[in-house]
Amino acid sequence: MLNFIANNWVNLLLILVGTFALVTYILQERKKRIEAASLIITQIDEIQDSIREMSTFIVNGILNETAFYEMLPIMDENYWNKYRHYFIKQIDSKSYDSINNLYKYATALQEQQTLLKNLQKNFFFVMQNTITNIEGNLIISGLNNQGKNNNVNNNFAIMIPNHYDLTINSNIFWNNYNKDKDTLKSIINQKALTSYIPLQITISLQKIIQECSLLEIIGCNGYNKLKKISEKKF
Repeated sequence: MLNFIANNWVNLLLILVGTFALVTYILQERKKRIEAASLIITQIDEIQDSIREMSTFIVNGILNETAFYEMLPIMDENYWNKYRHYFIKQIDSKSYDSINNLYKYATALQEQQTLLKNLQKNFFFVMQNTITNIEGNLIISGLNNQGKNNNVNNNFAIMIPNHYDLTINSNIFWNNYNKDKDTLKSIINQKALTSYIPLQITISLQKIIQECSLLEIIGCNGYNKLKKISEKKF
């Protein structure tokens, strides 16, 4: 035996190193599968919570634009697309289709959410430009009125020092401008400018949310299997 080891120690060492590498690889892959399953299960739960929350933003066909704007994206990364190859042979076809459809619907909802937010941001930009232009016109109008008033004030130049005259004119300008600006804010805050959200966005959102409600994810064989894998210890 000792002679055999002495004569074949190089080969035995190679076998030992190869076995160790194989075991390490298997353990690493097992860890990856557990982590992947955990990420998918957590994301499925979060997606379903987000869809339920989103469904409350549409009441009697009316879209709550503020709630949609403040809502976080449904998902940052699609873990199902990234890791499903680990489990495709372990999940039955019905469960696979259900989970796959959930992610398709989530992606579609996120596209509508992004479109809505872009429209809202564009409206904010247009509104700000409108306010800036109106304020610019108010300034020009105020300066023109000051010029007209200066012609009248020149008649009193002998009686009123120049520096005092300019102070009076400046105060009049700012008083008038601030009044006009406050009126402008009041008008804008009362939604004088109409934000337009296409009806198709609401219709699409309602349709996708309805289709999501028909899916059976929690409790299906595939979901249970993924959850079981995610709970394994390394």
